[in-house]
Amino acid sequence: MKTFSDAMTELDTKYIEEALNYKKKARKSSRMKWSAMVACLCILVIGASYLFARFYHEQGQNAHGADIEPVIEITLEEAVNHETFGKLFPTWIFEDYTLEGSAGIFGDTVLRARFYSESHVDELLIQITSREWFYGQHPDLELNTIIYRETTRGTENEIYIDGGDYVVLYSCIVSMKNNSDFLKMVNSAAYFQENDANLVWFGDRLLKSGNLSETTLQWLDWYNSLSEEEQLSVSAIPTDLLEESGISDAEDAEAITE
Repeated sequence: MKTFSDAMTELDTKYIEEALNYKKKARKSSRMKWSAMVACLCILVIGASYLFARFYHEQGQNAHGADIEPVIEITLEEAVNHETFGKLFPTWIFEDYTLEGSAGIFGDTVLRARFYSESHVDELLIQITSREWFYGQHPDLELNTIIYRETTRGTENEIYIDGGDYVVLYSCIVSMKNNSDFLKMVNSAAYFQENDANLVWFGDRLLKSGNLSETTLQWLDWYNSLSEEEQLSVSAIPTDLLEESGISDAEDAEAITE
């Protein structure tokens, strides 16, 4: 017959073994929890890395289009004389705007150059793309008309200009509308110096001066000198200007025939 002391010894041993087993299980459970947490953290890091990589990849893409081939850096002189894009690249740039880095060619499809002005705290983007590539990316965008976009830097002006087989994008914060320096910059490109292709403003639109009569061009000089409020009160517009601008609705304006 077991003594009381022996019974207590067996009981103590039993509880000690159970306690040790519990601790082992607790340690194992703790390790499993930490392993799970580490695994989750790794997944989060990988996911975040992917998102950041995707973000910067998209930022590295054409700001106004899809992914294209890596850039070949060129100078401004090379841009102006480039066989494909040179005739559409301006030979005169806004004063106080300095080229950021180099101009670049992307896959022989896009030429892009960025300029920065400390005095205006503004960035000017000039981008020339093939017409086919442009409409593949922006099938619904209207050419030769200013697009206004609200950004953290202010109201951004964008305009996609018809350059025949190519489309030229200009983007900046400085106002384009009725800005003689902006027209000077755009029209300094060889393409617009040829075949009476110089551009003139009519509201938010750019039109080819060669398609307008001398009388209409004089009328436009007067019209563009008016404030926006005064322009809204003008109802009689030259016929050739209506046709060139695409305004044909008689309810919108009354034509002036010469």
